[in-house]
Amino acid sequence: MIVAKLISCYIFWTLRHGIPPWYFFQLNSAYFNSEKGVYSKIEIDNLIPAQWRVAQGYLNIENKPDSYPVFLKPEWGQNSYGIQVVKNQEAFEEACETLKNNKITYIVQALAKGKKEFEIFYIQDPDHLDDFESFSITEVINNEEDFPINAVNNENTRYKDRTQDFSQEELQTLKSHVKSLPHFRIARIAVKTNDKESLLSAKFDIIEINLFAPMPLHLLDSDHSTQFRNKFIIKNMKQLAIISGKASKKDFKPFLFYKIVRRHFELK
Repeated sequence: MIVAKLISCYIFWTLRHGIPPWYFFQLNSAYFNSEKGVYSKIEIDNLIPAQWRVAQGYLNIENKPDSYPVFLKPEWGQNSYGIQVVKNQEAFEEACETLKNNKITYIVQALAKGKKEFEIFYIQDPDHLDDFESFSITEVINNEEDFPINAVNNENTRYKDRTQDFSQEELQTLKSHVKSLPHFRIARIAVKTNDKESLLSAKFDIIEINLFAPMPLHLLDSDHSTQFRNKFIIKNMKQLAIISGKASKKDFKPFLFYKIVRRHFELK
């Protein structure tokens, strides 16, 4: 229901402003690899400041991890499809054999440091490209699994909006950290850290940056009312429509949406 509201409200605002709705898929097209047909995790990882990167590389049986567990991930994917945890060398070798003929290239990601996982979602300010129209921090909670693969379709995963736990000054500190990344028009950044203080002190690992249709996960907090969600959706989808209209056409990639859909179904 939330996704349907986001989509329908965005379409309403784009049509009202005379903006083609499909511009949404081009918001971060400058970072799309047209040849591979994906937003490459490896390429996006190279855009992250070194102190926040988690060791990762393409899956290769000749390059065994130094320690376990590790995560095997498709080079691109949505909703954690295809991700698996490998806990020892034998399992790693088996996974390499299973995936060697897969249509989707896989990567190996080391276990990130930190006891807590947070998702930072933002939408760029259409009038001030170095600021944010929307900015939220959501804690991702899973107390049932040792090495969870958190996702909206994982019944053990739940989401808690922590944005209000941060003062305006603290939010500005977090925003300054995010500004060290490229100016994505919309993004959701998954980080692992130990606590709020570590997050504010920039002591975290970035485990994922979602640039294609990122979901504002704070809306999944069960404590939020329908009124809260509707207010957020109406306001922010309007701004997202305006940003779409201002997107640089020189960065647009032909058939981006269709390439992404094809990769998605190959993964499933």
